[in-house]
Amino acid sequence: MDLFTLDALQMRMVRTKSAKFIHMQQVKSGKLPKDAVFNDAQVDLADIVDGDRYYGGFTYCSSLAAHYAARCTLIAYADAAHMEGKGQFSYGTYLEYGIHDQNNSLCPVVKAHTVSPECHGDWLRVFQAAADVPGVDVLGRSLSADMEKSLGNAHDEIFENSVKFYDELHVKKNMTPKLGPKENATGPEKYSRALRAPSVAHVEEIKATYGPNQKKYLDKFEDKELYTAYTSRNGLSVTSQGAESAMNAALANAIRKSEPMTMLMQVVESEAKKFNAKKVAHSSAQCGISRLLS
Repeated sequence: MDLFTLDALQMRMVRTKSAKFIHMQQVKSGKLPKDAVFNDAQVDLADIVDGDRYYGGFTYCSSLAAHYAARCTLIAYADAAHMEGKGQFSYGTYLEYGIHDQNNSLCPVVKAHTVSPECHGDWLRVFQAAADVPGVDVLGRSLSADMEKSLGNAHDEIFENSVKFYDELHVKKNMTPKLGPKENATGPEKYSRALRAPSVAHVEEIKATYGPNQKKYLDKFEDKELYTAYTSRNGLSVTSQGAESAMNAALANAIRKSEPMTMLMQVVESEAKKFNAKKVAHSSAQCGISRLLS
């Protein structure tokens, strides 16, 4: 586990950045007027003292990480979600990187917390911890991800072999406003067919029917980020819903609504509980097979 701290200047920057993020979210949700202007002079920084150091976050790598990398599929997931703010220090962002097993269950490799909103630097820490695990950054590794730029850019900076694969719903959400009325009628459906097309030839055949706006938008990405025929996913998950499920599980397990030390304990206990449940299920299955063969 890696614990990092912030000096007074860094903490002031994080506090202001977090306040600005909250302001933007309140404007977006209608809790503040659309023309409300953020004023960083109103951010309370009185408790931050020069010369002191402050908790910044942690990065926790599971002792089972190499086991998961060697025995599970090549499909990885990653996502982040805000903390629930139940206590004085239970704020910031929770992040997770993991791998899907053959039953599409989630096997966490790295879990992290930061006191700041989700950003590029946080993902650099998470992905570096994951890349340091033997068997994670290998040819064929494909990360199911949303289209968050901080995540995508950090992934490409850290990994040499792993590639991103964008979630279908996020692609459609970002693509649709750029298509125009005429292309909107058929564009999303064409992309869905191309995404699942069984061969590169079939993908290219569908792509040839894209309208100019759709082609312009999707050409910004590599084919291996959009179409399974260009990857080694072989009919496995094509969405980032696994990552979103991990965020929901972290809330249910009280990870996202605990203060740092309690949060870390919840992380370890939830992993142990999941592993032991898998172990029992595996033993039961083995016994069942033995009885059938005897």
